[in-house]
Amino acid sequence: MQPRLSLFLTALLAASSAVGGFGSSQELGGVLPSEALGLAPPAVLEEVDSFGTEELAVLDWTSEDHGAWEPAGSGRVWRLALSSPGAARLGLILDGFQVPPGAELYAHGGGVVRGAYTSLANDPDGLLVIEPVPGDRLVVEYFEPAGALLPGTLHLSVLVREQETGKKRRRRAGHKPAAEHAREDTEADPPSRDRHAAACNVDLACPEGEPWRTSARAIVRIVAVREKCTGVLINNTARDGTPYILTAAHCGDLHNASFYFNYLADACGGEEPRTREDRLSGSVPVVVEDLLDLQLVRLLDTPPASFHVLYAGWDRTGAVPKSVTTLHHPAGDVMKISIEKDPPRKVKSLFKIPHWDVGITERGSSGAPLFDPAHRVIGHLQGGSATCDKPSGDQYRRLEKDWVLLEPYLDPLGVGPETLDAFDPDRTPERFTLSLAAVDVDPSSSRTLHVRGTGFSPQLHLLLDGNPLPPTAGRYLTNSLFTVTLPEPLAPGAHELAAVLPSGPDSVAIQFDVGE
Repeated sequence: MQPRLSLFLTALLAASSAVGGFGSSQELGGVLPSEALGLAPPAVLEEVDSFGTEELAVLDWTSEDHGAWEPAGSGRVWRLALSSPGAARLGLILDGFQVPPGAELYAHGGGVVRGAYTSLANDPDGLLVIEPVPGDRLVVEYFEPAGALLPGTLHLSVLVREQETGKKRRRRAGHKPAAEHAREDTEADPPSRDRHAAACNVDLACPEGEPWRTSARAIVRIVAVREKCTGVLINNTARDGTPYILTAAHCGDLHNASFYFNYLADACGGEEPRTREDRLSGSVPVVVEDLLDLQLVRLLDTPPASFHVLYAGWDRTGAVPKSVTTLHHPAGDVMKISIEKDPPRKVKSLFKIPHWDVGITERGSSGAPLFDPAHRVIGHLQGGSATCDKPSGDQYRRLEKDWVLLEPYLDPLGVGPETLDAFDPDRTPERFTLSLAAVDVDPSSSRTLHVRGTGFSPQLHLLLDGNPLPPTAGRYLTNSLFTVTLPEPLAPGAHELAAVLPSGPDSVAIQFDVGE
């Protein structure tokens, strides 16, 4: 813990009446005389990651008592600029954010834009976390359309100020520390150019990431008040798009976290996204086990089709693969890829990485999935000590070790598969010739049938002994697996199950027996 420092903010009230460029990173055309506000010492000042210190200062400001309102052609605009000399990055926390449909909030600085935050980001608690932007000046702009149902509420609670440490300055100057240590320590590898991750990390946009572009659509960059982590959107046997995120428990409370999809560089070694944000806010905990460093949360909202997400498949066999890959956001940077071309070592409940052949992991990578060559998740990152000079020592909690906790959510149908492939909402189910290979009657209840074959789709119509079953009776799992739940147990004896695809002439049937 560093000595507490007093923090001065200057509220720079915009005088320009121009609305053009609203929400862009343009600087304001002019300022009113500045209002110097001396604040109490920050509530918290601590080393929060390997690249800086973070100060939190209470604001207790609203859009009515700070900033300036201006008329706009189709509504009105409120602007406020915050300045904190010497800051490396500035962010903002609102604890009263409720805006009407059509309203937009942006924050920008250092050429980076956060937003638009709209009514879709309205949280029952009113909380909104705006991730820090580079520089010592943060401009907040809010547009409210004319005739809005209700006026928006903006209550600025806390300013987040990240200050560059002497260690980081020395690294930028090329002075390497005497020793490297785990990401929990304050030492780390030097960042590449103006980005945050160590220089030996490899962008997903580089050639090494080409085979993993589809799987990357399942990766989320997690930004909470205290931590930056990585997680994975993971599939379940119902294949119903329930937005479960698997990550590490030490990432903390993710109730009000922001989850970024598709946070990628525009090219190998390119820049971070500056305008587009495939972001969702808020989650509810499903499984949190601190001793196991396991966390499964459900997003408050399902990712929209425009995000083009993937729900990653998994493998809970515990088998040791020939190679492994991880996709992650070290230090909150754009997505990176790390590859171990040899088998990981199985140690107790962990997979340990002998030596990364491509990239490393860092703080911010925590929670990242470990993939096998079939692109299935077999574990998640707990921690480690990999550096550019010594790319080894990372450890992943094995998925099968936590299956008893995850099973109710990742296998809601209770079909017990040891592996499950990814679910891609963008893809039309692959078409195969419709066939029925077998009907397995669940031994614990003759009400449940597991149907195996080919050419299945969610639109499959089923008939039992000539009688149509309601659509809710069948659950599509894959193009070769379907589960049927009957209203009543089947009587012992011979039965017939028929399947029909409404999109074509295919119709097949199979006979099966129910024992005494």
